[in-house]
Amino acid sequence: MELALKNLSVEVDGRQLFHVENSQVSKGNKIGFVAVNGSGKTTLLKLILSSNPAIIKHASIGYLPQQTREIGASGGEKVRLTLAKVLLGDHQLLLLDEPTNFLDIAALAALETFLKDYPGTFVLVSHDQTLIARCTTQTWTIKQGLMTTKMAPSEDDLQAHLRLLEFQKDQLIQDPDADLNAIQKINQQIMALRK
Repeated sequence: MELALKNLSVEVDGRQLFHVENSQVSKGNKIGFVAVNGSGKTTLLKLILSSNPAIIKHASIGYLPQQTREIGASGGEKVRLTLAKVLLGDHQLLLLDEPTNFLDIAALAALETFLKDYPGTFVLVSHDQTLIARCTTQTWTIKQGLMTTKMAPSEDDLQAHLRLLEFQKDQLIQDPDADLNAIQKINQQIMALRK
């Protein structure tokens, strides 16, 4: 499987959303794709899905489109069934567009476990920063019309960040003038890293 995004403009109706200078995806890469809504994440996934030979070669692609609304009580079941079909298919590349929409806690935990252990390649669009941090090896972001790639932090980096947050929390707790919202925000970050 080869996926190469080189000198690529991602456009909708002739309007450029963002530009990709050079991004290579190798077998086994686990990519989180984060950006604000409307920035072109889904558009890029659809471009990859189109199997343009200038972008992707020799790959069977499993695609989970973004679920924009849940239809009744069975809607969540339909989402889980569609997700399971994509995840368990015989694909070299998974394109997952907001797969956590409408999943309950047990299904979210199962998805996280699957993605952590998955030996293949995937691109995961999600606003769930915890899922991205736990399951991916690199992150694509879109800022100021340019897509950039950065490697995910190592376990040592995460532990160092956790220690820093705990220190900051302790300092705030000792300060009688500290803002309670700041303490709560740091505490939420600590809890997310400990999961």
